[in-house]
Amino acid sequence: MKKSNQNKNKLGFWSIVLLGINGVMGSGIFLLPNNAYKSMGTASLLAFVFASFLVLLIALVIGENASLFKEDGGPYLYTKEAFGNFVSYEVGILNWLAQIFVLATVVNGFITTLAGISPVFAGGWIKTVAIMMTFLVLIILNVRGLKLTKYVNNLMTFSKLIPLFLFLCIGIFFLKGQNFQPLTLPQSFEPSNFAQTVFLIFYAFGGFEALPLVAGEMENPRKNLPRALIVTISLISVIYIALQVVSIGILGPDLATSVVPIQDAFQRILGPIGGIVVAAGTIVASAGASVATAFWTPRPAIALSKNKMLPEFLSKENKRQMPYIGIIVTLVVSMFISISGSFVYLSQVSSVITFLLFIPTTLALVVFRYTKKEERTFKVKGGKTIAVLAALISIVLLTQASLSQFIGVLIVLILAVPFYFIYATKNSNEKG
Repeated sequence: MKKSNQNKNKLGFWSIVLLGINGVMGSGIFLLPNNAYKSMGTASLLAFVFASFLVLLIALVIGENASLFKEDGGPYLYTKEAFGNFVSYEVGILNWLAQIFVLATVVNGFITTLAGISPVFAGGWIKTVAIMMTFLVLIILNVRGLKLTKYVNNLMTFSKLIPLFLFLCIGIFFLKGQNFQPLTLPQSFEPSNFAQTVFLIFYAFGGFEALPLVAGEMENPRKNLPRALIVTISLISVIYIALQVVSIGILGPDLATSVVPIQDAFQRILGPIGGIVVAAGTIVASAGASVATAFWTPRPAIALSKNKMLPEFLSKENKRQMPYIGIIVTLVVSMFISISGSFVYLSQVSSVITFLLFIPTTLALVVFRYTKKEERTFKVKGGKTIAVLAALISIVLLTQASLSQFIGVLIVLILAVPFYFIYATKNSNEKG
């Protein structure tokens, strides 16, 4: 009976999808349309389609990798099996730090959205306390167990989708055809604009790749996770493209100068109530992203701990089978980064780390095609070609990063090296 209850509390297929949507779609989606339009005009629609296609390619590769494993770990687990302990250790450390920086940014962004309602959250000690209280709630939520986290995540995902669907369903009746004419690039367009716009949209999909980090908390992850990844990306792609269409159709050229495009568009057709609906949706979206991100952020460290490549106490579980020490340590570190304000640069570094992680993660599929002959629950046709293409896409996207961001990643990689040898030597002595 106990085992049955544990399985019941695990994430089912649609809970995995909702977790992915909640983690990917933060408050940034309410600001994305104007930046894309400013860069490429009506042709920004083509950039959305192209970026969605690229993300889907990577999701397909990660999906096949995920079909071979049922444990937590994601990129760390795949690279460990494909490329060995050293590469996977560097990947695991990078992934853990990237998630810490992302969570710091997401929580700070949540408090910033609250400042839009009340300026008391804009700075000073009140903002600091608000950040600390948010992290305290996230720690309690995650330590209390998977069941509560699952229900809260599902509720917040539906809550954030409601205002977006209202906007799309109502806004489609207010589109102006002339706003789409002509479907061309603006006169100020430069070739680099396309790559930058795709990078911006691609970044808005960030989070889907973290789903495999919590595979151990899912029902039948080898079957459900790959399909959930594809459904998640497909649904988000449709929503993103539809939001861009409706925003252009309502605001037209004004979209380029709008600071809060979806809110401005909804206000134009519904008046003040439209603005209130979107403002509420922005807060819920930001809070929801905090919940989802906090759930998977500790997982890279916990996977390393279980493999004795970080202190073993980090993976120690409480009576609810939650690795409470790893959760507390990770979220407290993220909290201090969020309070310090240094997360701005660090979040930029984390985006570079994400694209770096895509390279070994996708190339692992090529290795698995030769080394893992067992039956897959999900297999991509032309997978080796797609994996190489996905790695090349990641390399191209990395060209949009600055030298200072690369230096930050390099420092982390170098600092991790001695710790790898410390733990590798310790494990070797214990076996001997």
